[in-house]
Amino acid sequence: MAEEPCSISRTIQRKPRARHRKEVKIHSSPMNCAEGHELVMNRRRYQRYEIDTQLQVTLLGLEQRGTLRGRSLNISEAGIAGVFVTVWDVGAPVCLEFSVRVTSNPVRVGAVVRSRSGYRYGFEFVDLSPEQREIINKTCRTLALLE
Repeated sequence: MAEEPCSISRTIQRKPRARHRKEVKIHSSPMNCAEGHELVMNRRRYQRYEIDTQLQVTLLGLEQRGTLRGRSLNISEAGIAGVFVTVWDVGAPVCLEFSVRVTSNPVRVGAVVRSRSGYRYGFEFVDLSPEQREIINKTCRTLALLE
């Protein structure tokens, strides 16, 4: 099955000096969705893997407000993404807790909010111990086999 090209088209209306409006159509160059995804993937340091587990976040610092629960979306060796109904600032330090199949105990790690788009957040792991790093790496290797 061939993938449909991803093209963006929009109409811009300009007010010329005359009384009539002129419409100008702008088209970006077509690109396969797979090509666009590949460009994004080539910029990433680590492959992301889908993971669906409860993700608990505690905001650290002066305004420590308890733990909020959300759902994870994907994980890599460098971080994890999740969905939360709240607002955190990019750069905020947090403590994450989530469960993975490679260990019976929940994983608790420090992280920083690196991105936000609506309710979707990206967290970068910080100061991982060798044990934490091994659990996350093993999780990613296991998820890679399941793809």
